[in-house]
Amino acid sequence: MRFFRSRRVIGVAATVGLSFGAMAAGSGQAWAAYSGFGWESGGVQGWAVDWDGAGISSSTTYKFAGTRSLRLPQSGEQYAGYHSPSDLTGLAVGSVVTYKVYLPASANQPVEAKGYVTDGNNGSFIERFGQEKVLTPGAWTTLTLTVPAVTSIEYIGLEVDNPGWTGSVYLDAVSWTTP
Repeated sequence: MRFFRSRRVIGVAATVGLSFGAMAAGSGQAWAAYSGFGWESGGVQGWAVDWDGAGISSSTTYKFAGTRSLRLPQSGEQYAGYHSPSDLTGLAVGSVVTYKVYLPASANQPVEAKGYVTDGNNGSFIERFGQEKVLTPGAWTTLTLTVPAVTSIEYIGLEVDNPGWTGSVYLDAVSWTTP
């Protein structure tokens, strides 16, 4: 078992599935329900660095669908987490999420990724991690996860486990089903 320090509390890695759902914009922004994330507007749609990562941005460099994706910079050995906006709506235990992650062909070390859900758990904020998957250099890797039984869904996210490569990973075409 690995322990991670998130913004507010220690999260325990668990081999469970999880998912994403419709989401509302963060504090101070107009509410907007999302049926998926494709980053076509040129913004980050409320996504942010959760821990150990650098600033994220919308990008046209690599895209799975449409014209944009979310760029997740990597700078050497790190286990960076990136999360959705809070106040998710339409997401429930058993929802299934699919998202695409691109690792450029220039990656000279194996980079892995796994989804997670942050369980609000009455203010405890515990991350529940899905199964880790090795990303294929020069290709889009599909991650599909199921939301585990949690007290409340605070965020969903993606952790990129990088042993030392410097570059960017790209996230696109995040979608989900309702149980």
